[in-house]
Amino acid sequence: MRMTYMGKSSTIQAGVLHYDNPYPGIRPFSGAEDRCFFGREKEVADLSAMLEKRRFLSVFGASGSGKTSLISSGLIPALIEKSDKGLVPIRITPGQHPLERLIRGLMQVFPRKIYEADVQAYVSGGGSLIDVLLEKGLGSHNYLLVVDQFEELFRQGAMGQSNIQSKDAARFVREIQSLLRENRLQISIVIAIRSDFRNDCRVYKGLYKLIEEAGYVLPSMDKKALRSVVRGPVEQAGGILEEGFEDLILDELGDAEHFLPLLQFALMRTWDYWKQRGKAGLPVSRADYEAIGPVRSAVSRAMEEAYESLDKQGKLICEKLFKALTAKSEAHAGYKRGATLGTLAKIAQVDLETMTDVVEAFRKRGRSFLIPGAEIRLHAESWIELSHEALIPLWDRLHTWVEEEYASVRIYLKLSEASALYQQGRAELLNNAELQQALEWRNTHNPGSAWGVQYDTAFERAMVFLKTSEDQYVWEEEQEDFLKRRNALLKKGVIYGVGAVVLLFAFLFIFGSRGDGGDEPSVNADPVVKQAPAYTEDPQAIAPGDTEDPEVNESGQVLDQGLSGAASQGESASTIQRNPLADHTAPAVTRPVPEDVQPAEAALNADRQAVLDLAKSAAVQSQGIERNPDLQGLLAYQSYLLNQEYKGNTYDRDIYLGLYAAMKKLVSPAYNIYPNLRHSIKDICWLRRTGSLLVVSGDGSVKILAGNVANRASQIDLDNTGQSNECLAVSPDEKLAVVGTSGGGLLFLELENKGRIVDARKDNGATVLFVRNLGNSGAFITAGTENKIMRWDYASHSAEVLLNTPARPSALAVSLNGKKVAYATRDGKVYEFDASNPDQATEIADFGNNQAWSLEYSPGGQYLAAGLRDGKVSVMQGNGRKVLANLEGPKARVTGLAYSSDGLFLVAGSHDGNTYLWNTKNLEARPLVFEENNGFVLAVCFSPDGRYFYSGSVDFPRMVGRPSSAAIMVGDFCALLGRNLTPEEWRTYFGAGLPYRKTCNGLN
Repeated sequence: MRMTYMGKSSTIQAGVLHYDNPYPGIRPFSGAEDRCFFGREKEVADLSAMLEKRRFLSVFGASGSGKTSLISSGLIPALIEKSDKGLVPIRITPGQHPLERLIRGLMQVFPRKIYEADVQAYVSGGGSLIDVLLEKGLGSHNYLLVVDQFEELFRQGAMGQSNIQSKDAARFVREIQSLLRENRLQISIVIAIRSDFRNDCRVYKGLYKLIEEAGYVLPSMDKKALRSVVRGPVEQAGGILEEGFEDLILDELGDAEHFLPLLQFALMRTWDYWKQRGKAGLPVSRADYEAIGPVRSAVSRAMEEAYESLDKQGKLICEKLFKALTAKSEAHAGYKRGATLGTLAKIAQVDLETMTDVVEAFRKRGRSFLIPGAEIRLHAESWIELSHEALIPLWDRLHTWVEEEYASVRIYLKLSEASALYQQGRAELLNNAELQQALEWRNTHNPGSAWGVQYDTAFERAMVFLKTSEDQYVWEEEQEDFLKRRNALLKKGVIYGVGAVVLLFAFLFIFGSRGDGGDEPSVNADPVVKQAPAYTEDPQAIAPGDTEDPEVNESGQVLDQGLSGAASQGESASTIQRNPLADHTAPAVTRPVPEDVQPAEAALNADRQAVLDLAKSAAVQSQGIERNPDLQGLLAYQSYLLNQEYKGNTYDRDIYLGLYAAMKKLVSPAYNIYPNLRHSIKDICWLRRTGSLLVVSGDGSVKILAGNVANRASQIDLDNTGQSNECLAVSPDEKLAVVGTSGGGLLFLELENKGRIVDARKDNGATVLFVRNLGNSGAFITAGTENKIMRWDYASHSAEVLLNTPARPSALAVSLNGKKVAYATRDGKVYEFDASNPDQATEIADFGNNQAWSLEYSPGGQYLAAGLRDGKVSVMQGNGRKVLANLEGPKARVTGLAYSSDGLFLVAGSHDGNTYLWNTKNLEARPLVFEENNGFVLAVCFSPDGRYFYSGSVDFPRMVGRPSSAAIMVGDFCALLGRNLTPEEWRTYFGAGLPYRKTCNGLN
C-alpha cells in the first residue's frame, strides 16, 4: 500500500501499523509509521541535500532528541521517494558484535542470497563486505547503510569502557571506510551518534575527520514544529483535537528533560484513554489529557504499574533484567544495552519461560518499554533492549538500579584485577576490610557466571580467588580462637601448677622433718604418651617393614611400581627425604669406576654417555627453533631414537619436552587444547565405557568430551544444573553421575538419558565440595562446608553421617579399593581411617599454616600425596604415613592431584596456572611443567591406561590433554615430517664423530 511521509506520498510498504493509536509512545517511530511522523520537515530536507553532495553523513543529537525517528521515518522515506533506481536501505546498530550485525543486516534484505554459512565465514574470516556483495551478484543496487546508535561501538566494554581495542570494532570501522572508497558500488552511509560520545570517535582518525566534515547537529524543535508533532498524527488517524490542546500539553512540559519521549508517551496514553471512553465522534480533549495524571511523572507511574503487577519473585527477576539492559560509566550517564532473551534468563538464573513473563509485562500494548514490540513472538535468541534511553532517568527505580549495578560492577572488576595479580604472584589474598566488602557484595547480589562475563570474562577466577581469601580468613579466625582458648588454659595451668608445687614442698617439709635422714623416696612420673609425628621438612628415614603389602590390578600388575621401583634401584627413602628436589644447575657428579669393571667396558660406558649427552643437547636446542618445523621435529625425534638406542632414561625430561614442542609446531599449537569451553573446569572424570571425559563447570554446565584429543571438538551437553558445580563422581556402572554444587546440594544425573537430573539433595548440606567413590561398592562419600563426611548410596540416593570432623574439610581422598579414607582440615591436619571403621580416625600429619588442599592415594594405597598451600607436594608412605618426599615445583596452592593407574606418574594442578608431572621412579628429578592452562588449575585426571593426562582450569584454554611419556608421541612421527636431516645439519647438532643416518626411512 502507498503511504505518506510527513503529509506526502511515500512508497514504503506498511508493516505493522496500529491505526488505533498514531503515537508510538516512548519508543522511536518505525519506518512503517512515517505517515504519523511530523515536525522535522526542514531537517529531512537538509539531510537529503547533504547526501546528494556526498556519500557520508553523521547525525549528532542528545539522548531523546529523535535521531532514530528522524532517520527511520523521515530521511529514509524521503530518499526512497526521490530515488530513480530504487534504494535499498540497511539499518543496523553495532551492539557487541558489529561485524555480525553488519552482515546480518544484509542477510535480512537478501535472505535468498546470504545464508548462515556466509555470515559465519565473513565474521571469522578476513574478507570484506565488498567481496560478499560482488561475489553474490549484489553489486548493482543503490544502498543506504544506516548505523544507528553508533556510540554502542564505544560502550560495550566493562563499565562503559571503550570497546575500540577489539578486533571486531576496528575491522568494522575499516569496513565503513572501505565502502566509502569503493567505486564499484553505489552506497551511502549515515551514522547517528549521541552528542556526548562525539569525542570518543577521535580514536579512529580517518573516520573522525569524515564525521566532523559531514556532521549535522540535530537542532531543538520550535513551537510550530512541536504543534505539528501533537496535531499531525491525530489528523492522519482521522481524529480531531480540542482547541487549545497543543498549547496545554506543550506549556506543561515546558523545558522538561527528555521532552520528546515524554511528549509522545503522554500523547499515546491520552489517546488510549480517549478511545476507552467510547466517544470516537468527540475530539481528544484537555480533560482526557488531565485524566492520565501529571505528564512529567507519567512514565515512572506506568513503569511502576508494570513492576507492581509482578509477584515477589518476578520483581527480583525484573531488577536483574533491567540491570542487564542498562549501564553507566564515569564518562557517560546511564545508557541502554541489549541481550538475547536466553542470556537474560541465564543472568537472572531462571528458565526462559519465567524471564519471558517478566519481559512481557513491560512490552504490552500501551507500555512498549521494551522492544521488540508486543506483536513479535519471543524466543531464546530474541534481542531485548529498552525502547529508549530516556526511561533510565524517567523511572526513579531504574535510575537507582543503574547506580547499584555501577557500584556492583566496580567491586567485581577490582576483585577480578586482584585475582589476576594474585595468580601472577604480585599480590596477596584480600585483607579483612576488602574481604568483608567482597563477601557482602557476593551475598547481596549472588552473581552468576552469565552476569560476570558481561564485564570481565575471568569471573570464575575472581570467584575462586574470593573463596580462597575467605577460606584463609576463616582458618585464621579459627586459629586465633584456638590460641586464645589454649592461652587461657595455660594460665589456669600455671596457677594450678604453682599451687601444686607449694603443696608438694609443704608435704616434703612436714614428712621430711619426721624421717631419719636416709634416701628420699622416689617419685614415679606418668608414662609418656606417644603422638603421631608432626610434619617436618627433613623427616627421619622410614623404618623397615612400615609399608603395606602392594595391591595388584585386574591384570595382576603390581600397583605403585614407580615408587617401589625407586627403592629397588638403591634410592633409599632417607636419600629422597634429604634431597626432595635435585638442583638442575648442579654440576655433574663423577662416579668412580668399580675395580671389577674392565677399562674397555669403562670406555664403552663413557662413549654411551657422550651420545646420550648429544641427544639431550639436541633435544634442548630443538625447542628454540622458531621457523623451521621440519628441523625442529627431526632433531627432537632423532634425539629420542638415540636416547632409546643407547639405553638412556626412558622418561628423560629434555627428550619429552623436545618432542612435545615439536608436536605443537608440526600439528598445531592447539592440537591438544579443547575448544569452546567458556567456563572454568571444576572437576573431571573418565568414562571407561565410551573412552570419554565427563567435566563440570562453574556455570552449571555438564559436558562429555572426547578422550582422544584428535576428536576434542566433539562435545555433548547434558542438563545444566543451574548452580556453580564444584565436584563430580561417576557410579561404577557409569549409569549415574553425582555433581556437588555450591548452593544446590548434591545432584544425581542419568548419563544414559542425556544427563537428565533425576534427584537433588540439599538436606545434607547446600554446598558439596568433595565427592569420592568407595571403590566399586556402589557407595560414595561427600564433604562440604559443614564439619562432617557423608556416606551415600548410588541406588537409593540415601545418606548417613559417616564421620564428624574436628574442623572444616579442605581435601578428601579414598583409596582405589575403597578401604582407606583420608581427609585434611583447615587447621592443617590430615586424618586417615578405615572406611569400615570411621570412629578410629588417626591424625597422620600436621602441616600447620601450610594446609593440605588436595589429597590422592596411589593405586595400591601404599602412598598418600598431599598438595599443600605453598605449592609443595608431600608424599607419605606406610601405615604411619611418614614423609617419603617433599616435591617442589608449583609456586602456589596445589588443588588437584592424580596418580596414573600403574602409579608411575603423579600429576598436580596449581593455582599458579601450571600443571606438573613427576615420574615416581625418580622423585628427585624436576617435574615436567606445562604452562598452556590459564588461571587456577583446579582439576587433573589420567586416562585408565595412564598414557594421557588432562588438566582443567579457570581461564582459556580451560582443558588440555597431554601424553604422559615421550614414547606415546613417536608412534607415526615420520608422517609429520617432510625430509631428513642433511649431513651438514647432522654434524652441527650431533657432531662428526657420530655416523650420519636417516631419521626416517622413505624420506629424502
